[in-house]
Amino acid sequence: METHPNIVSSVLTANVHSVDDLRRLDNNTESIIVESNCFNEDDLTSLDLSRFTSLKSFIVGDNSFGDVNEFIIDGLPELESIKIGMNSFYSYDGTHMFSVKNCPKLRELKIGPSGFDEWRSVNIENVPSLEVIEIGYVHYDGVYDSFDYASLELKSGFGTRE
Repeated sequence: METHPNIVSSVLTANVHSVDDLRRLDNNTESIIVESNCFNEDDLTSLDLSRFTSLKSFIVGDNSFGDVNEFIIDGLPELESIKIGMNSFYSYDGTHMFSVKNCPKLRELKIGPSGFDEWRSVNIENVPSLEVIEIGYVHYDGVYDSFDYASLELKSGFGTRE
């Protein structure tokens, strides 16, 4: 019944496979799903999802975003979940900056093994609802680790209690 043409979904979900697909998305998209082996074009070196102010989830399959060396999410008030598959964001050139900031509802950040391998900067800031940070898989014997050259910096301000 959910797929009936007369029933409008309340969730704007988008499956994207290319830079053009991503550029065409409405700013009110609530869920972005990237299939495996996508976004490996040479012309995409920076990914900033901050324009998607209604985004609730961002899911990436395996082996995607191979040339991206900067990943930014800032000020997404509805974002609850980020899940990134194995071997994604594996660029070896550039600044290698991973930044998730000012997302008050973000509960989980899951990154598969060998993702963000040579990235040097990880900044997670002002995510007061974050409950789960999962990087890699238990008992996974991969060649590369995630964030092999980075130190993890988690910043959250807590209000004063009266």
